[in-house]
Amino acid sequence: MTRLLGTILAVVALLTCGFFVNEALRVFGVLGEDKPGGPPPGVMGMGSGGYPGAGDDSAVAVEVTAAMKKTVRERVSGSGILEPEREVVIYARVEGEVEELLVEEGAQLEAGAALCAIDESPLRIAEQLARIEMQQAVASFDRLSGLLESRSITPQEVDEARFARERAEAAYARAALDLEHARPTAPFAGTIVDRAIELGQTVRSGDPLFTLADFRPLRLRLFLPESVVSPIVVGQIAELRAERGGTVLTRGSVERVSPVVDRASLTVEVLIHFEFATGTIRPGSFGHVDVITRTEDDVVLVPRRAVVEEEGRSYLYVVDGERAHRTEIIPGYRDESVLQVREGISAGARIVTEGVRELSDGARVEIYREVPVAEDPMTIDADG
Repeated sequence: MTRLLGTILAVVALLTCGFFVNEALRVFGVLGEDKPGGPPPGVMGMGSGGYPGAGDDSAVAVEVTAAMKKTVRERVSGSGILEPEREVVIYARVEGEVEELLVEEGAQLEAGAALCAIDESPLRIAEQLARIEMQQAVASFDRLSGLLESRSITPQEVDEARFARERAEAAYARAALDLEHARPTAPFAGTIVDRAIELGQTVRSGDPLFTLADFRPLRLRLFLPESVVSPIVVGQIAELRAERGGTVLTRGSVERVSPVVDRASLTVEVLIHFEFATGTIRPGSFGHVDVITRTEDDVVLVPRRAVVEEEGRSYLYVVDGERAHRTEIIPGYRDESVLQVREGISAGARIVTEGVRELSDGARVEIYREVPVAEDPMTIDADG
């Protein structure tokens, strides 16, 4: 009886050990589930991250577009404040009361146009006295010069009379000039942008009267990093917009590129010249400028979002039938929306734009949408 009980206990112990060993092997993946159909759904054929991998031929839903051939304009962009060609403050050069205002702010003037009238009365009197003194000095010199021939006076007296005549002539010229300055004029053609005086105000020499600006042309100074300035040269076309991507307000050209880099900002100054600025463009306003550095025809373009970049190389997924093939390309010019393909594909090739990250070379695809390349009019020539 004792021997039978021992045998039974031994069998039970062996069965128990077998159960625990079996469960341990199942936990560590040695044994599979006792269910038909193999691995759990979502495991077979899935690569890293759960995306389709080797052995999975399920179709990936993708959006595609056709590579297009266009004329592109490479550009360097920047912004700044519009300023006039010339702007000067006109100051009073004589003292007196403002008797008449001849122009107001916004007036467009020709060179030499009168701006205001300052009381001329004291200046006119001073001019008359200076003229009389000059006439006296001239007469005295002429008389003494005649006496010199008779040797009744010395040459030194004649020299003193000549100096007195010259001083009187200079004093008269100064008095006549002061009288002329009682009516200040525009030094060049332009627009009055500020009037600093009022009718009846007494001004002194050196007081500001008006500010005159020449709005044609307008200029804008760009301060660009040295790394992007190299393709900019004098004469290149520049487009002015009120904001990036907005309507072109006017076109100008590069007037000057500074030969030095500013040490404080590490930028290079580029001066843009707008000869035919429209009346809606005002000095002092903010402007966005695109300098067209190069134009190239028959360029193959694709959306930038379609490009996969890995380890310094660029790839596209090109759809052929029901398959997407990973294709290496050599990129060229790029902006925020498009990229130029120099080598790798031709215009018309259908490339994946959405669903790229879920693809591998040769993956089966199902196209749910086909869209055109988004054309940025700032980059793509409308006639291209």
